Amino acid sequence: FLHAIACQSITTYGQRHGAGDALGLAQTAFALGTNAATAQSIANLVWACAALVYQHTPFRNAIAAQSIRMITEFQNQNLANTAWAVASLVCENRPLINALAAEAIRRLKHFPPLEISSSAWAFATLGYNVLPLWTAIAAAAIRTITEYNPQSLANIAWAYATLEFTDGPLMKALAAAARRHSLAFQPQK
Repeated sequence: FLHAIACQSITTYGQRHGAGDALGLAQTAFALGTNAATAQSIANLVWACAALVYQHTPFRNAIAAQSIRMITEFQNQNLANTAWAVASLVCENRPLINALAAEAIRRLKHFPPLEISSSAWAFATLGYNVLPLWTAIAAAAIRTITEYNPQSLANIAWAYATLEFTDGPLMKALAAAARRHSLAFQPQK
């Protein structure tokens, strides 16, 4: 819990004073917490790095290694947020991306709409075009499609279009859901 608060504080500090000033704080927090780190604190730290657009490679690699070791302990939201953060940082750590995808495949049936759509966005942004992942995303999205808001629908549609994947049942479900939300769609600003 304290590690999560520290990560949020580092992010706030970095946003106010610049990512460079937060470097020492983040590295110290990670070094002190590595042995006692929880999956939540690791996910929060990855999110903080993305929020700060923090590109220090050795630090990111250390966090990636710890994330891989703890991936099965991540809650569904931690998993989706970590995938989002990795994509936001354009991190090309294939072992981490593969671990995130494998764990997502295993758990997507339990994800709520926001985690499904943000995971789809993240993996499409990373160019991760491994069919079992996208089959699992389609199945999970179809199951929860009536709960999606317009942004989540757009994220799923964008992800499949970006990777040029076609899933007939998903496309039909997206089209029907989009028709229900047609007045709520807004142009991207």
